[in-house]
Parts: sequence; structure tokens; C-alpha cells
Amino acid sequence: MAVVAILAIMPSAWLVSAHEETSPLPITPADSAPGYAVYFADNMVYGPQWRLGNLVRIETMVLKLDDYNSDGVANALDIPLEVNGTVDPTDDVVYTQTALIGDPSLLLGTYMVSVPEILITIQSDECGPYRFYGMFDDSGTYVPVLDGSGAGALTREINKAGHLIYGFLWDTSVGDVTVGRYSVSVQLPPAYPISIAIRNYYVSEDIDGDGEQGERLPGPPTEEVPPDYFLELDAVTDPVLTGQGGVDAAANAAFIYLGEIILGGGSGTGGDNGGENGNPDSGGNQNGLLGNRHAHK
Repeated sequence: MAVVAILAIMPSAWLVSAHEETSPLPITPADSAPGYAVYFADNMVYGPQWRLGNLVRIETMVLKLDDYNSDGVANALDIPLEVNGTVDPTDDVVYTQTALIGDPSLLLGTYMVSVPEILITIQSDECGPYRFYGMFDDSGTYVPVLDGSGAGALTREINKAGHLIYGFLWDTSVGDVTVGRYSVSVQLPPAYPISIAIRNYYVSEDIDGDGEQGERLPGPPTEEVPPDYFLELDAVTDPVLTGQGGVDAAANAAFIYLGEIILGGGSGTGGDNGGENGNPDSGGNQNGLLGNRHAHK
């Protein structure tokens, strides 16, 4: 069985921070939005390959979704890159990591969602499933609905960009993990219905001028290039390509296909790459505790 990096050992309802005292993070009410989006980090979308034996950083966000721009449809364009900003159109405050850690209740007014529990599953046609579970509602009144039995641990943090990230480091050097194409699915309780799976979009992807992927060059955008907006994941094709995915409505899960895991010695992506690429002021690369731990075997 794959072993996950242990990111923090503390009560799950508390924010993770290396050097600061924290306050309990409130759970976002399920009726805060008619739908929800699951965001996948750049390294999961753009990393063309991963070397077997490396750590793969798994990072995701859960975001509120509604017709915020009043164009008659709720889609990825309704969510601004500043997801740590307020949803209220009359209040354009964007909260920093320091502000959110100092007063976690501010999170409830943003696009970011603090879910009571989350289950992330990684598998290929030959291997897995490898399951990682986080339970964050310690109120004593919440009844879990996801099956976290036997699963590895995942955690969450407010990173330096002020984003609430769920994730872990997946250690591909242990267990029966082998080469191949793996999917990563993020499942939420049914009370938080997932409508879309999204990623950062970069103008450099617009090869054919239609605003879609075109023939995306391999590898992530350079860190100096900020994302332009959010876009839904590209639909799954045959054969499957890196960064494709969507939503499994029956399971209330969003999923993405990672770059293939290959044997060492090639040009695979390093395991610690990743998170939120680009300009730190626009969702940029902000390494937090999710990247500062080693695998626990």
C-alpha cells in the first residue's frame, strides 16, 4: 500500500501552520452555494511525467460556484483567481494568510470552502485504489458519510497565498505502485454537490485562437507567467492525456488524470514540484507545509 507523507499531527479542525498559534477553522455551511467547484493544482494538470519512486504533490481546493457574474450560467469564469476574496460584490477585500489565520471566520465570506470531510482516491488500471481521507468537523454532531476506513491521512492548510489547500505527498516508492497513468478523484459529501472540475488557464495555451487548449506544450508554465483565469478541465479523450478530467456526478467526485508515472532516469517531473504556479499575487507558487515534509514509511 502506498504511504502518504504525514504533514501535521494535531486536531483536524485546526489550521496547519509551522510557527503560529491557530484557531479552529469553521465549516462552510452546505447551503452557501448552489454548487461547488474542485480546483486541481498546476503540477497535477501540466506535469507531463513523474518518475516512479518520487513524491507526487496532491493539492486541491474546493470553491463556491454560482452565477456570480450574472451572465446566465454558472461556470469557471464565475470564480475569480483571488479565491480568498469576498463573494459579496460590494466588498472587494482579498484576505491574506495572516488575516485568515488570525480570524478564520473570514473564510466563510470567501469563495473557498471548508468541508467537513474529504476523500481523495488515486488509481490506475493496474494499481490501487490508494485512498486518503480527512475529517475536519470535530463538533461531535456531524455524522460522516464518506468511507474513510483504512485510508491514509490528508490534511489542509492556508498557504502563503491565502488559499485553503487540501492535500498530501503521495510516495510512489512504496507498495505496489508501478508505471502507468493514474487518476486522482476528490469526493465530497453529497450536501456539497460538485458541478465542475477546474484548473488555471494560461494565455500561452491558446495555440489555435479559440480560447481552448489547442496543442498544449509539455510541462507547466514558467513561474513568471500568471494564470489568466480558471477553466474547466479538458474532456477525457482516447487515449487519455495529462490534465484531462471532469465530474462523476453519481459519486459526487471530481477527477483528473496525472502525467504518466515512468521508470527513473527519464525526464520525469520532480516530486516536489507543484502547487500553484505563476504569480504569487494571482494564485502563484506558494509552497506551504504540503511541500515541506518527507515521506513517512
